[in-house]
Order: sequence, then structure tokens, then C-alpha cells
Amino acid sequence: MIDPDRSSPPNYEEFEAVSLYCPRCRESLPVQQRLLLVLPDGELYEYCCERCGTVVGKKKNDVPFGFPCGALKNDDEWRR
Repeated sequence: MIDPDRSSPPNYEEFEAVSLYCPRCRESLPVQQRLLLVLPDGELYEYCCERCGTVVGKKKNDVPFGFPCGALKNDDEWRR
């Protein structure tokens, strides 16, 4: 049943992991996010287990490094 008082569900654009399953420790543990590479089309991160340091996941942000969202729409503005 749909609740008429509730608006549409929120749009989640990006998630950050707090804990992930570590195959070495054999349980879900907190992770640390580390920047791996800065690419022309975004940034590549890896998630490491806080207990043993094993890489348990990766993530890529599609926002170019150093540019806030929407900054590339008006190239002429920042050239002035």
C-alpha cells in the first residue's frame, strides 16, 4: 500500500561504506577509505579493513578532481 502523505523516495546519488565483509577476518568490520588514483573523469578509492588492512572494495567518484558539481557547465566563468 502506498502512503499518500509521503512524497517520492529520496534519490541517493552516492554511498560511502562504513563496514564491509573482510574475507581474511571472516566478518563484517569497519573500513577506511583511501584515495588510490585521481583520474581525468573522477577519483578511484579503495576500502580497507581497519583490523588487518585487506582491500575489501573499491569505489569510483565520477566528479572530476578539484571541480565542484556544476562547475564545468560554464567554462567561461572561471577563465575570467
